[in-house]
Amino acid sequence: IAEGGTEMGHSETIARSRRIEGPYEGCPHNPILCHQRQLTQNNVIQGTGHADLVETQDGRWYMVCLAFRTMVNNMHNTGRETFLAPVEWVDGWPVVNGNGTIPAEVTALTDCMELSGYDGAAGYFITSDACRLTGWGADDTRLGPEWIYLNNPEPDYYALSDGTLTLKPNGTDLDTDGRTLTFVGRRLEHIDFATTVEVGLKGCESAQAGLTIYMNGGSHYDLCLDRRADGLHLVVRYRLGRLMHTARDIMLTESEGRSVTLRIAGDRERYQFAYSTDGRDFEPLAEMDTRYLSTETAGGFTGLVAGLFATGSQSAAATFRNFVYEGK
Repeated sequence: IAEGGTEMGHSETIARSRRIEGPYEGCPHNPILCHQRQLTQNNVIQGTGHADLVETQDGRWYMVCLAFRTMVNNMHNTGRETFLAPVEWVDGWPVVNGNGTIPAEVTALTDCMELSGYDGAAGYFITSDACRLTGWGADDTRLGPEWIYLNNPEPDYYALSDGTLTLKPNGTDLDTDGRTLTFVGRRLEHIDFATTVEVGLKGCESAQAGLTIYMNGGSHYDLCLDRRADGLHLVVRYRLGRLMHTARDIMLTESEGRSVTLRIAGDRERYQFAYSTDGRDFEPLAEMDTRYLSTETAGGFTGLVAGLFATGSQSAAATFRNFVYEGK
């Protein structure tokens, strides 16, 4: 039974009966899983709940549950995730990880994956310290399942060919909630990460295209090319509720703007923005605080997305190549 709300006080209790209609007795050690107590008040994993019990092929028991990982001041940015803990049965009651907590690492499922013929590298399990994703390749004609849209995508504004993703603005912008935006992204799975993409922006009218760390229409950090009447600019900006601000604004020559690689890297405290015109040497542009995109500040609970977008004039077109996401 999930109790205590879905935030810091989330916990799991259990009851048992020999008859489905009861009566039931509660576990004398309830809650059997909870991180809001002295033992785990400083644990990076919080909000534990919505659990299920599973027995593996070799007779071992585990509990899977939802929780989130905190960053600064117990704020969290990566949304709900699935966690795993070993379970032992004592006097007919499940004891989670010996003390009712989620361990930092669980590796005991490797043998069970082999028994079932499951290839962990082909699924969503991260089997090493770094996760590298190229996103799309030369032979791909559609994006992989890790990519998501905002609302229902309008197919005419998306094209994928020869390893290049082309996005065309549809008249909406990143600040708009509840409407379709020309946007694709993947959820941030790591607190320490780096994502890069090579961007080009065609057209002579006002338009923007680039990389964003996005929670919702009122909370996002953007690194983008911005086509204006006086030429092409490289901009770092943010939208936080009613606050809109440009942190950096650099004028690019047309030769520099033909192919710009954008990078956003993050850790527990900061997101760092940088760019390169040769794809190798990156020039730092700005840093921003992670707290202002957290669930506790910006709302929402599904976590941040690293997104690619195109906004502005509908006669423009943005191209994206060589997307890479790395995390640890």
